[in-house]
Amino acid sequence: MPVYNCLELIKSGLPHVHLWQDLADEIIVVDSFSSDGSFEYIVENLQHPGLCVIQRPRGLYESWNEGIAATKGRHVYISTAGDTITREQMLHLLTSLEEGAADAIVSRPVFISDSQEHRWIEGWRTARLLAAMPLDSVRMLSKEESCAYSFLDCPGSLLGSLASDLFRGDFLRARPFPTEYGRFGDTAWIMRHCADCRLAVTSRVGSTFLHHSSETPLAPEGHFRFHRRLMLGERHSLRSATELGALRRLLRTYVILKIRCRLLWLAKKNRRAERSSLISFVRTFRTYTAYLTIRIAQQMTAARIRWRLR
Repeated sequence: MPVYNCLELIKSGLPHVHLWQDLADEIIVVDSFSSDGSFEYIVENLQHPGLCVIQRPRGLYESWNEGIAATKGRHVYISTAGDTITREQMLHLLTSLEEGAADAIVSRPVFISDSQEHRWIEGWRTARLLAAMPLDSVRMLSKEESCAYSFLDCPGSLLGSLASDLFRGDFLRARPFPTEYGRFGDTAWIMRHCADCRLAVTSRVGSTFLHHSSETPLAPEGHFRFHRRLMLGERHSLRSATELGALRRLLRTYVILKIRCRLLWLAKKNRRAERSSLISFVRTFRTYTAYLTIRIAQQMTAARIRWRLR
């Protein structure tokens, strides 16, 4: 449970933690020297025999990593301030993770704005995937699907809100979150480990995610820069995915044709800026065929998913 100057969120969220805290063998609180009373409030109001409190300098994913490293349990759940999960959903995630022998299980939260307005974020790829699944169903993603969705969501994360997910303890402790990507550490994490992470998804909804209005969305230029940085930094994971490696070789010619067609279309429409960006991106990303191949792989896996759900 990472904490930093979020007293009001802690006050509103702690009652929800009390509903499922008996399921936990230990609760690790990582505080970054809060000055608004958050730390003192938690110490006074969170009673648990396995409570451990750590204080360390600021840093979101650094705090997560230190807290995760301190855990010893079979499963790890990351409880973030302002986000909630029901006891029933926690039990569902625990059962599904064990039955599927998965390393992580992802669920879709209800998104809540600062004004407590409930809404869905349908642009999130996982939301679209789960919307096509039967109610309360669980399925394992293939390695091909995990890799394709992880990279296609970039810089968004296939994991969505981590406060709606559950991880196998040994797997997560051995793979700390990257800290060099700012607020996109969870995106980089699943991109880095998509080839060896047995990922399950469940369509059951039982958690909330608080969307802060103070968060500044990325401008298109910033979005593109982070997209390229993440793709370049984490592309090595695709090389270890044998399915995508074989697919890349089979579709190399088709991928190059797709690039040429896109460039011709942009030239015809006189969209020079987009054409220049695409050319620059292709030149910079030497293994661009891997990137574009997973777009084709996504179409194939989406068709496969639809066929399986018939």
